[in-house]
Amino acid sequence: MKAAIVKTILISVWALSALNAQGSESKRIITAGGTITEIVFALNSGDEVVAIDSSSNYPAEALTKPVVGYYRDLAAEGVLSLQPTEMLVLEGAGRKEALTLIKQAGVTVTQFKKPVDIESLFNLIKELGKRLGKPLKSEKMISDIQASLDVLNMTQGKSLNSTNKSLTAVSLLSLSDRGAVVAGLETVPTFLFNSLGITNPVDSHKGFKPVGLESLVLMKPDFLLVPSHVAASMGGKSEICKHPSLSLLTASQSCNVLVLDSLLSLAITPRIAQSLTAIENFTREL
Repeated sequence: MKAAIVKTILISVWALSALNAQGSESKRIITAGGTITEIVFALNSGDEVVAIDSSSNYPAEALTKPVVGYYRDLAAEGVLSLQPTEMLVLEGAGRKEALTLIKQAGVTVTQFKKPVDIESLFNLIKELGKRLGKPLKSEKMISDIQASLDVLNMTQGKSLNSTNKSLTAVSLLSLSDRGAVVAGLETVPTFLFNSLGITNPVDSHKGFKPVGLESLVLMKPDFLLVPSHVAASMGGKSEICKHPSLSLLTASQSCNVLVLDSLLSLAITPRIAQSLTAIENFTREL
């Protein structure tokens, strides 16, 4: 316990000295959360970013930056070694003790709410635009996103007029012989489905939780939505379709599986229209 306290103090003293040595140099920002990183770069503030977290996979320019770990499990040592002046993090970022240490080292840490719909996405863009001194750029971004949604006949707060109202879909996060972890209520996949008039039969829980294979079979989804990193861990789309645990699913038998970029399928980003279009186009082929 004493060793941990001493380590904390030494790191804090070292980091404070490093920050003070920077004087009046320009901002050194670390972004933690894929949606935040995407917005910051879209606001033309990527040159101020010195590191990102592992959930940030867009744009390509961001991938040239050092990675400080996953935003929910940050380590103070790695963050402070890059001598940031501030961190912009998505809610749920942690660990709590790591963020406390980072703040004690003199780094400004600002946490933002995770977008759950179009309105909250626009609010996040406005907040980041204000924070980065790019209010006009943020308003232009919002206007462009709304225009892309208008093309899909979607206005803020309303669902698309879709022909997919009879379809059902389940978003799969992991799979084992005992069951699957799937998206329930108040998740991004459910928001995407609802926006397209597609039904998510998983209505017994909020967030991502496991369900038994028998329950999954009874849901009779027309197709499965799988984030790309999950598909990769399972050996790709073809292996998912052949998985023994899914053998009784018509969606699996017909290999009606949509593998979608993880950020597009699990987060509401400025590319929300791209997420919706990918699902819409896939369902037209069913």
